[in-house]
Formats: sequence, structure tokens, C-alpha cells
Amino acid sequence: MGRVLLADDDAISRKMLGFILTSAGHEVDFAANGLEALQRLRVAPDDYQVVITDHDMPDLSGLDLVRQLTWQGICLNRIVVISAQITAMDRFNFHELPIHSILDKPIRPNLLLGAVQSILDRPLPSRAA
Repeated sequence: MGRVLLADDDAISRKMLGFILTSAGHEVDFAANGLEALQRLRVAPDDYQVVITDHDMPDLSGLDLVRQLTWQGICLNRIVVISAQITAMDRFNFHELPIHSILDKPIRPNLLLGAVQSILDRPLPSRAA
């Protein structure tokens, strides 16, 4: 199983998704927003095999979080974006970035766990020094 960082500004979503992930044996750390997730990943980028981020968050959206991580070479292709309201333009913008998948809320547990497992089944990319 893997260690997951889950960023979502909605406490109920964090609790529900955390339950799904921990029930499947994953270790989950929580971030209440994109800025908190970015800070954790800057300090310890290799601590997490998977990053799950909500798209619609105040201060730093999921898209902006992924852009920041991409610019810094952190967690490439290990990110799952979740959203209740993602537009075609959002999907296009995410398509241009190195993310693993986009899942629509409400989250179907089998799709979430499948996306996480798919990431864990691949070797971690090496980070440039």
C-alpha cells in the first residue's frame, strides 16, 4: 500500500475519501487546502507516492497546485484531481499537465482506488538533481 496526501478544503470529503483509502490499507495525510499541500510537498516531496487534490479550493486551486508541482518537478504523474464541477476548459488545462487522472465527484470508491493502485503499480520517476 502507499502513502497518500489528500488535499480538499471540505472536511466531509476529506473524511469520506480518507476512510475509503485507509480501509484499503493506504496511509493518508490530509491538507485542508492547496497551499498546505504545496508546503508539505516542497518540504518532503518523496514522502508521498500519490497526491489527490480537489480542484475547487480557495487560495490555490487544484490546477494551480498541479502547475506549481510541475514547475518544481514534484509528484509528476502521481496526481489524481477530483472535482464536482470541472469544465471542458479545466480538463484541457489539466490535459497539458503531468497528472494521472481526473475523477468526478461524487467519487466512486472503485475508481478512486483503481487510480491510486495504477499509480502505485508503476515505478516512481527519478527526480532530476
